[in-house]
Amino acid sequence: MDDPVLAADGHSYERAAIEEWLGENPTTPTQVACTIAQLLPNRQLRADIEEWMGDRKGSAGTDTPATPLLVCTHTPMELRETVGERSEAPDTLVNISLESLAQHRQPVHCVLLLDTSGSMTRSATKRNANNELEEFSNNLLDIVKLGAKAVSNFLGDNDYVSVIGFDSRVHVALRPTRTTREGIERAEREIESLSCGGCTAMGTGLQTALQIAMEGPEDCVRQICVLTDGMPNEGPDSDTVLESYHTKYPQTKGYRVDTFAFGYGNINTHLLADLAQMGSGQYTYIPDSSFVGTAFVHSTAAALCTMATDVTLEGCKGGEIPLGAVLCGQSRSVPVSLGGDNVSLTYRLPTRPDQVMSVPVNASRSTVPDTKAQLWHYVRHSLCSAILEAVHNAPPNVHIPCPPLAQQYAQLMAEAIPEVTGRQGESLDETGPMVWLAQLDKDYKEQMSLAFDPEHMDRWGRHYLYSICLSHCREVCNNHKDKSLAAYGGELHRELVRQQNLTFNVMPPPAASSSHGVRMTSAAAFNTSAGPCVHCDSKVALADGSVCRAEEVVPGTEVMVPGGQTAKVEHVLSTEASAYEHFVVFPGGLRITPFHPVRLGMDSTQWVFPHDVSGLPTMPCGTGRVYSYCLERPSPSEDRPTAMVIDSQPVIALGHGVTGDKVAAHPFYGTESVVHAMLSLPIQGGHRMLGAGCVVKDPSTGLACGFKK
Repeated sequence: MDDPVLAADGHSYERAAIEEWLGENPTTPTQVACTIAQLLPNRQLRADIEEWMGDRKGSAGTDTPATPLLVCTHTPMELRETVGERSEAPDTLVNISLESLAQHRQPVHCVLLLDTSGSMTRSATKRNANNELEEFSNNLLDIVKLGAKAVSNFLGDNDYVSVIGFDSRVHVALRPTRTTREGIERAEREIESLSCGGCTAMGTGLQTALQIAMEGPEDCVRQICVLTDGMPNEGPDSDTVLESYHTKYPQTKGYRVDTFAFGYGNINTHLLADLAQMGSGQYTYIPDSSFVGTAFVHSTAAALCTMATDVTLEGCKGGEIPLGAVLCGQSRSVPVSLGGDNVSLTYRLPTRPDQVMSVPVNASRSTVPDTKAQLWHYVRHSLCSAILEAVHNAPPNVHIPCPPLAQQYAQLMAEAIPEVTGRQGESLDETGPMVWLAQLDKDYKEQMSLAFDPEHMDRWGRHYLYSICLSHCREVCNNHKDKSLAAYGGELHRELVRQQNLTFNVMPPPAASSSHGVRMTSAAAFNTSAGPCVHCDSKVALADGSVCRAEEVVPGTEVMVPGGQTAKVEHVLSTEASAYEHFVVFPGGLRITPFHPVRLGMDSTQWVFPHDVSGLPTMPCGTGRVYSYCLERPSPSEDRPTAMVIDSQPVIALGHGVTGDKVAAHPFYGTESVVHAMLSLPIQGGHRMLGAGCVVKDPSTGLACGFKK
């Protein structure tokens, strides 16, 4: 290859050849939707080809040391006017960035370590539209298998996967296998062959996973994914195993260890979080099945973007500070007290983990500090560190209140951003430290503080706080539902997340392990989101028999409703189309998000999700906006009309009042709660503007429960 590029299917192609192909086809040769604009230069592959060609010309005998990738600088913190005299306030902000801004993914060997103990036979659950705990016809192991299969499908031809199951014993189902199409199919078969039984010997499983990673292919990121629902109760302690491997085999310090906790209640979150921190990885809490897709999408994207591991600041006041990993396209910023001039940054290249690199921490050349950025990093790090310390030190089954120190930082945060939180029309589509701070302020008030409630703490609160606070401290985006984490990642990470979401949403659902419970029709049910739903170009039927574009409807517009009646629009809710992955396209032209209820025909009384209608094509969301509508009551004593007609299709309206229907009913979108929530949103052109990521989710159910400005 002269000019290799990475396509949406994760495979690399010669640019000229794939551009010619995409000029005539809407998909890649592997049948994944892709456009020329989505092609990314594969600079790593090109560099590898050039290196190989150089070796062929006689340069193989040279031993050139690896070039340092990271640059580390420090800037004095100038926050006295904002934070006052605080003895614990750091005096310096250390910034870590990549020497090169090249956007290329890394080859990965992912070792999947699946808990197959007896407790994994419990039914997988999810809150339904009526806020009731609903059991799937799948058990927890089925859902874990779905996540493992998804990871295999996210990888490309130059990556590898291994599969290990652990209960009382350890079963190596698949040794390192290249993830070609044939390799993925083999991995899926071996994953599916795993069954439940026995205790939870996680330490023994981790020991095997580390050994498989050591014996596997070189020159790639080694990632170990630990998938479990509970607490180890047999074999050596997992953290002791990892520590001993780090001591005996120092190169394993350069491996990523990502941990995933499933379900509620009895989970050793402390252990799983420690493993992730020791292993330069991330800990992700998966409360119910709707969270599976986003968790593994973000984890795999992070592994593919990993450029440095075992990153550590040395020489700071109080000792060394472990920082985990640095991803392609994202800098790291750490508030510290240096304590002297002899401060350095050490790290390992994940593709060469036996080499320890070291760079000095030099003074920044910038003479004007960015005080807003400093405030953001100071508050998010201090707030989350205070919460983590409190949760870490609290014994199990003992309620702890939100620590006073965390409340102080939260108050400081709220006082520091009046120009954001108080300005009408503010859109969190914008980026920048004050907008990120405003998002964290909202998440703290609406979700993080709720986790300290006595009825929530040991069921889900402790696990959730570990997950979100560690992510903020390590500057990691590990899901799309905690919107304050959207500040992290990078261009390549976001693009990989987008591609992998598309892959996950078209995967088949796990096979049912029980004849009881709700059967899922696709994996998309395990990767849900919510918001306005009709594409701007769809045609709304008006009361006079004409039509108009969805974006042209405003409050007061008279529209057609099923049954030949008419109604007036009371509110129009709008957000950016880019907040979604794709639309489902109906024969009449309706373009709608996959989980907005519709009826199949004017005479039908059955509500269905567009995603579940077989044979309908999908299309990328692209640009533009998306709309939903709330209809006026005919009189104060009458209910709101349930639906309106768009492209000859009955489409459910907001505040529709439908109850008892598993598809249509919703405790927020189907009630007056959504009407009250819309009133707080800014208005532009008669439309209520909902920023991307501004849907508030109930942490205990995963369902939408409000809007944020």
